[in-house]
Amino acid sequence: MKNFKELNLSQELQDAIEKIGYTTPTPIQAQSIPLMIEGKDMIGLSETGSGKTAAFSIPALQLMDTNATVPQLLVIAPTRELAMQIAVEIRKLSQKMNGVRVATVFGGDSMPRQVKDLKTANVVVGTPGRLMDHIRRRTLIMKHLKFIVLDEADEMLNMGFYEDIEMILSKTPENKQMALYSATMPREIYKLSNDFLNNPVTVNVISKQKSPSQIDQYFYYVNMRQKQNALLVLLKFYNPERAIIFSNTKRMADEISSMLRGKSISANALHGDMPQNTRTAVLNEFRTGKLKFLVATDVAARGIDIDGIDLVINFDLPQTNEYYIHRIGRTGRAGNKGTSITLASTRNQLAQLQQIKKMTQSSITERALPSKKEVEENIITAQSQDILEGMNKDIHPLAIELVDNLIKGSDNQLNELGVAYLLANKLVGSVMDTYDLDAIDQLSKPVVSRKGNQKTKVMVSLGRKDRLRPKELAMGIVKGIRVKPADVGDIKLYADYTLVLMDQKNAEKLVQKGTLRIGNNSAKFEFFKQD
Repeated sequence: MKNFKELNLSQELQDAIEKIGYTTPTPIQAQSIPLMIEGKDMIGLSETGSGKTAAFSIPALQLMDTNATVPQLLVIAPTRELAMQIAVEIRKLSQKMNGVRVATVFGGDSMPRQVKDLKTANVVVGTPGRLMDHIRRRTLIMKHLKFIVLDEADEMLNMGFYEDIEMILSKTPENKQMALYSATMPREIYKLSNDFLNNPVTVNVISKQKSPSQIDQYFYYVNMRQKQNALLVLLKFYNPERAIIFSNTKRMADEISSMLRGKSISANALHGDMPQNTRTAVLNEFRTGKLKFLVATDVAARGIDIDGIDLVINFDLPQTNEYYIHRIGRTGRAGNKGTSITLASTRNQLAQLQQIKKMTQSSITERALPSKKEVEENIITAQSQDILEGMNKDIHPLAIELVDNLIKGSDNQLNELGVAYLLANKLVGSVMDTYDLDAIDQLSKPVVSRKGNQKTKVMVSLGRKDRLRPKELAMGIVKGIRVKPADVGDIKLYADYTLVLMDQKNAEKLVQKGTLRIGNNSAKFEFFKQD
């Protein structure tokens, strides 16, 4: 299907679609809209950002009676944010139609306002808990419903809403049309469809969970205690315009956002324990660019559709592999390039990453944390570009006055070049103070033990891909240079190599030895050098 005109929609809908800027239907839209217009029940399997809202809204708006002031379309969503987003989309699609009135109902919002809106609404979008409240209060009339949509159905089931959804659907008319949209197809979805859908047609536009090719995916293997410092350095190294940082818990989202704000970095958390007005304000700030970094849990971020996100960071690996696709799909939209970063700290997490790579058929490349020197070079490049962008702009009179005052205030000991150095020093210093680069750079510096012996890192030519085991390596070193097991310090495995922390004397013995037999492999040893 090449364009929306082939769908034989009303002129009002076509005008609205054209005004919004939609041209070619997405796969889920091209397949869903004709089926729903024909009156079919359906199950739509598609990912976030695939155009699901228009896929079910357009046929419902095409068929509903806009003269009636009773609910005809009910959309059930897992979160308040997604409900609001769906309502906004429906209002855009119906902007050329007369008589479409949309009510949004969710927790944390004014109940009197919702009751008032429901009296004349013919479209209702809400979350399960608040919908049940209105059903019990008899402020939501269900008997005239023609269309019911469950959006992000798998997420609602993960959140424990199965019984609530069952109760809501049991109150709806038998003669209705239903559509169920989900990114995955767990057993509960099959049960729900068998109980409430009538011979549904399944539309599957998920391409084997393959991750988008326009997203560059990397992971960093870091110690758990170093994760927050690693996050700071990576934020400075990648220098995104806007990014989402995912954590698995509300407590961690608060902790990370508080840590970033403590460093004068524009960040805030988004999770289910926050009051609705706060969540709305945070999202608006992020959407308009006032907020640079959003630290979110999976549930709170579900349904967020914001362009211009150039970096996604998995501070925690997702609790299910399917969430990985949803997370990184927030970047690389509308044909733009995006980047995703994952921080892994345990062997189990490395194994999970391998599973995700197979599931998504993608390359997730391991990278070593950038050194202080590399980050400093990025800072110089970024600041230079920022300053040079102003070359073609007029110099503000106050800028000229500032330079003159600095020269005069130094009793002419400063010339223009000296002033430039002073101002650059102040600019770079304010940036460097924000990020604790020294904390990460300690990884490549000698460590002093309690006994006062200087410790250093030795690089081993074997890594995880060689199935190297730390215990096997430690015993090989003990036997190879005849030291005590306690003399072999921390061992950190990477994909292609391994780092061993040892005191200077034993490290020199190991490097002089050059090669040792470790298991079935021959390992080379050399001092680890990092600029």
